[in-house]
Amino acid sequence: MYLKSLRMVGFKSFARAVELTFNSNITAIIGPNGSGKSNITDAIRWVLGEQSSKSLRGKQMEDVIFSGTDFHNPMGYAEVTILLDNSDQYFKEFPDEISITRRLFKTGESTYLINNQSVRLREVHAVFADTGLGKNGYSIVGQGNIENIINSDPNTLRSIIEEAVGIVNYKSRENEAQKELKSAQSNMERIQDLIIELERQRTPLSKQAEKAKRYLDLKEKLRKIDFISFQKDYQVLEAKKLENQKALDQCNSEISKLKIAIHDADAQYQRLRVQKRKILESKKENNLLFEEISTNNINSEKNKAHIEEQLHRTKFEINSCYDRIKDLSSQREDNQKKLNGLVVEIQSLQKDNNRLRREQSLQQKQGIQNEQAIEKIKEQLAKAQGLDKNLQSNREKNKDKIAKYESELLVIEEKINNREQNIQNKKNTIFENKKNYEYARTKLEHNQQFAVDIQKKLSKAQQSLNRLNDKEKKLSSQINRLRNDQLLLRTRASYIKKVQRQYLDYVPGTRWVMNQKESMPKEIKRSILGPVGDLIEVPDDLIYAVDSALGRKTQNIIVDDVETARYCIELLKKNKAGRVTFLPLSNLANNQISISEKNRFANFKGYLGIASDLIKYSIEIKPAIQSLLGRVIVVDNFNAARQMRRAIKYYMIVTLDGEIFYAGGAIVGGRQKEKQNAYLYNKKDELNTCDKQEKEIVIQLSEKVKDLEAVQELITQQQEQYLALKAQSEDVKRLIFEEKHKCKILKESNADLVKTIDLEEKECCQLNVQYSEVKKSKNNIIELIRKNEHIDNSDNQKNIQNQLDLLYQKEKENDRVISKYNIEIAKNNEGIKLKKKQSEIIKDQIDQLMKKVSAKKNCSEELELAYQKDKVRLNAIKQSIFLLQKQENDCKKKASFFEISESKIDEQMENTDKKIRAFNHQQVLQNEELNKLKIAAHRISTVKQNLIDKMMSRYSMNPTMIDDWLKNKKMDEIFVNKSSIQKMEQKIKLLGNVNVNAIEEYEEINQRYLFVQNQYADLLKSKRRIETLIQDLQHEMTKKFDCEFKRLQTYFSQVFRELFGGGKANLFYIDPQNILQSGIGLEAQPPGKNLKQLSLMSGGEKAMTAICLLFAFLKLNPSPFCIVDEVDAALDDQNIYRFTTYLKKIFNQTQFILITHRKNTLKICDSIYGISMTNTGISKIVSVKISDYT
Repeated sequence: MYLKSLRMVGFKSFARAVELTFNSNITAIIGPNGSGKSNITDAIRWVLGEQSSKSLRGKQMEDVIFSGTDFHNPMGYAEVTILLDNSDQYFKEFPDEISITRRLFKTGESTYLINNQSVRLREVHAVFADTGLGKNGYSIVGQGNIENIINSDPNTLRSIIEEAVGIVNYKSRENEAQKELKSAQSNMERIQDLIIELERQRTPLSKQAEKAKRYLDLKEKLRKIDFISFQKDYQVLEAKKLENQKALDQCNSEISKLKIAIHDADAQYQRLRVQKRKILESKKENNLLFEEISTNNINSEKNKAHIEEQLHRTKFEINSCYDRIKDLSSQREDNQKKLNGLVVEIQSLQKDNNRLRREQSLQQKQGIQNEQAIEKIKEQLAKAQGLDKNLQSNREKNKDKIAKYESELLVIEEKINNREQNIQNKKNTIFENKKNYEYARTKLEHNQQFAVDIQKKLSKAQQSLNRLNDKEKKLSSQINRLRNDQLLLRTRASYIKKVQRQYLDYVPGTRWVMNQKESMPKEIKRSILGPVGDLIEVPDDLIYAVDSALGRKTQNIIVDDVETARYCIELLKKNKAGRVTFLPLSNLANNQISISEKNRFANFKGYLGIASDLIKYSIEIKPAIQSLLGRVIVVDNFNAARQMRRAIKYYMIVTLDGEIFYAGGAIVGGRQKEKQNAYLYNKKDELNTCDKQEKEIVIQLSEKVKDLEAVQELITQQQEQYLALKAQSEDVKRLIFEEKHKCKILKESNADLVKTIDLEEKECCQLNVQYSEVKKSKNNIIELIRKNEHIDNSDNQKNIQNQLDLLYQKEKENDRVISKYNIEIAKNNEGIKLKKKQSEIIKDQIDQLMKKVSAKKNCSEELELAYQKDKVRLNAIKQSIFLLQKQENDCKKKASFFEISESKIDEQMENTDKKIRAFNHQQVLQNEELNKLKIAAHRISTVKQNLIDKMMSRYSMNPTMIDDWLKNKKMDEIFVNKSSIQKMEQKIKLLGNVNVNAIEEYEEINQRYLFVQNQYADLLKSKRRIETLIQDLQHEMTKKFDCEFKRLQTYFSQVFRELFGGGKANLFYIDPQNILQSGIGLEAQPPGKNLKQLSLMSGGEKAMTAICLLFAFLKLNPSPFCIVDEVDAALDDQNIYRFTTYLKKIFNQTQFILITHRKNTLKICDSIYGISMTNTGISKIVSVKISDYT
């Protein structure tokens, strides 16, 4: 047998399913530290039933479940399965393959499976007991545990050796036998106590049983006498009952006929009531319709007036638009005329410029000719003056000065001309600005007046809108209040219906019966008529009176017969649902007051009537109501009650305020904070009131909603009008702002121009002064030249000079004329620019006016369209008013018809009511007779029932049972008389207190006593058998342990010498006299050493000694497989060689699985599994078969 495979899922670092397959040879498992090698050892220990989490290197057992990593979620369970090859039938009771599975969940739930069959832990331990793989097995050595074998205390070492020598099964059987022995001993002690107690009870019960038998015999004789006496009396009463029943049947027949007559008359009366209710409903609907039509008519009239007002307002706005269009068109024509005038002026100035330019051109030509002539004369003069160079030099200088002065004069003259032209232009601009300012101011005043008018309209529209909004809020508030009231009424009605449906206002017992009614048999369900409070209708003014008279009797349930009451009471008792008073109609006495008495009561002041006559109820429950209220007198007040009480002593008197005068003299009165039980009577009225109030609210809601819609429509129209006026007001305000801004700009521009003109005029004056000074300087130079020429030149020179002066004078005149033409042309150009600018402004104004005209035309068209729509609406409303008036007339005709019909039905109802009262009077007479018969029947029934109750109380037997009992008895021996009954009763009395149950108790105690005696004898036998078994097991264990232990000592010594190459080792008893309980000691001495204690050995020596002991165990009791985890870690190469050599020698007997880091150990392995762990924290496996590479 060997380990064939190991499969792990979620166990420690093996998150994913991993399966390792082994052969029967040596297999090695290698891998770096922390890769999960030792987890394989832990997995095998765990699946074989290891219960110590510390042995598995954890704090708790759930730690073996994979706890997750940064890259993998934790697992919810751990599962390990090993598969064993059992083909050699190592375990004969199992098949060729054995699978062992253990599964643990996070919740702590653990399961074990053998070949997929669920088993207990003890069954797993039992399978592997004495195989080295059990609880204290030696075939699985964990990491670092090899030295623990030799470091173990003697008792621990003994438990390991017990596994090796094969007495674990014996031990288990002994432990189970010891438990059975303790249990048997405990049971025997308990039964011994029970026997003593039964003996103590048995003796007195024996005497009591004898006395009880005598008592029962006397009782039986007395029963016979009682039964015969009862039978005679019962037969007499039965005969009287039959006679009374015949009279009752005849009376009931008469009453039934009267009931049918009353029922038919009542049905007729109800039909008339239904007809009247329908007429009233139709009348009410007609009135509501009339009110609705009237309201609609009023609303239509209001809408008509509103639309007519709207038409008038729209017409006025259309006329206003047309007037505005005319004004704008007139302004446009005026501007067009101004524009045409400016065009003519511009053309005139352009013609004048052309003329001036032509004349200027002629003057410029003349100036050129003058210049040429001056040059020629100058040449002549130069020739004449060539003799005098100094004079000529002075002349040249003077000429330069003259040229300079002339240039300065031209500049100054040009500046003066420019200044004068600017001044003139600015004056023209000021003039135009003043004209524009006056026009803008006039327009501003017009717009301001228009804005004031619009503001007044806006104020009126706002006030109207505010009034409408207030009205809308008020209507919305009223509608919300009405809807809240409607919801409250519906909630109240729903609650009342729920109370009625579930009987929540009744005591638990009544409520339970009524709620269970539907699940009862049909006959019972039909017989339950309901609580009193639900079957009567009390007028509002009698609520307190009837409530006080009835009290909690309103909770009583009316049923048809006694059988129904009995059935319901049994159910109440069975379900412990409470107590209820039932009123069976067939069993109630007649409490009705006679007519003569009623007539007598009527003479008292304040007398209102008998309570049963003042309320409404169905005829079939009349007996119940009569029994409750038939003798209750209702009066007006306390004084009236006091007066009646003095004359009438045997009736209950109740006032309208609820004071009660009882027949015995007691008076009850007062009032609690709230009405108690009053709602029991007025629930239907309250429902009707809720319904009526809700209908009224619906009507009011409809009216208010219509009013709200009308107001909202008016608000919409008013808002549209207000927004239109506001938009118009905004336009006017914008125009006013623009005009104001324009006036401000024109005014500021004129002020700036005036300042500029003043400055330029001052500059012009300064330039004129400068011009005069320069002119004067030039004239001085010219005069000096003339003097020089007059002194120095000859007559020829004088003539030339005269000609030159004349030419200079012409040139100057020509320059002046040209300058004049330039000034005039400049003035004309400035005028043309100004006129063009003015024409552009006028064109812009014309365009703006055209846009305004277009906008006003669009506005007028929209108003015309609205006007036509309003006219159509007005016609529709007029048509609607005509139809509403017609409907109003129809409603009036229907109202007249309903009035006539109602009066006819009232007359028929009055006649029918008279018939019903007549029938009721006859029924009262018959009921009086019936009540007398019922009283007689009741007396018979009472006597009869007393007899039955007497028999039931004494013997729990009814008449039928008594008849049956007497049939089986011999009557000749019995003499019935009072003296015989008294003697029998005296004998029974002399017996004193008798425990009738003592007979049965004695029989029961006696049987238990005999049964317990037998049990005690069985336990005694069982105890002796178990003690014998324990002795046999101990003998077998002692014999086997001693034999196998000696073999183990020999094997351990041999293996030690072989692995150490000498030395000695031994196992010994700590207490040789007590083989079964003695601890086991171990001593070892390696070659050449004389060690007193094992603790003095080196780590390698300890490991080798433990390995020797392990191999001795395997030699004594070979295990199917052996797993060792790093046992070679402390060994040197020489010891590893010895270790591996010995493994080769014994691996054919046991499969070895080695977890190691040593290369020398790997050399002997047939297969190698490599364990690695990546960054994921999950162990992975790689397998290698050495045979594939050799």
